[in-house]
Amino acid sequence: MSGDSGLPAGWIEAPLGALGTWMGGSTPSKSNEAYWRHGTVPWVTPKDMKTDIVQQAQDLISAEAVRNSRLRLVPPDSLLMVVRSGILSHTLPVARNSVAVALNQDMKALVLDGSVHADYLRYTLQRAATAVLRQCGKHGTTVASLEASALNRFVVPVAPLAEQRRIADKLDELLSQVAAGEAALERVRANLARYRAAVLKAAVEGRLTADWRATHPTPEPA
Repeated sequence: MSGDSGLPAGWIEAPLGALGTWMGGSTPSKSNEAYWRHGTVPWVTPKDMKTDIVQQAQDLISAEAVRNSRLRLVPPDSLLMVVRSGILSHTLPVARNSVAVALNQDMKALVLDGSVHADYLRYTLQRAATAVLRQCGKHGTTVASLEASALNRFVVPVAPLAEQRRIADKLDELLSQVAAGEAALERVRANLARYRAAVLKAAVEGRLTADWRATHPTPEPA
């Protein structure tokens, strides 16, 4: 870790590898039904990374699958990241897990060491997504992917822990307001679309000019 005079007092810069331990994933044998039937452990894949907080997964595996494979459970409040997927050509999916999860081979998790708040780091990487994709992307691969060693070296600003929590909480509040505003705009757009359709319907049925016709009893030729 190193100081940086361009950062606020008390902040530092640190590579991701200095903030925790990376964990990977794998796929339990599909031929073993016991690994997939009545599963209770969320098995996170890129298709589950459409949210900021991962609480569940589309696929569940059994505790037996975890015990008898190379899989290890990722503890809650780690940072989950897609490292191999076509989506990496333009987007970096990053999330925090609120429950213990297992990962497939297209995912990695950074199990944080306590020096950084998971949501603060999530927001930081979402802000730096373009730089991560540019600096850590593998070249010449069939499917877009990120290089583990480059991710390990990627440098992020780290505020004092208490300030990280304040920043994350404030971002939660502000972005919640933004989401509410976007939802309100969508409702307005939907209402406008319905109003436009109603106006067009009234026009072609003659209802828009009914008052005029009432005061002009002699009809005009069509």
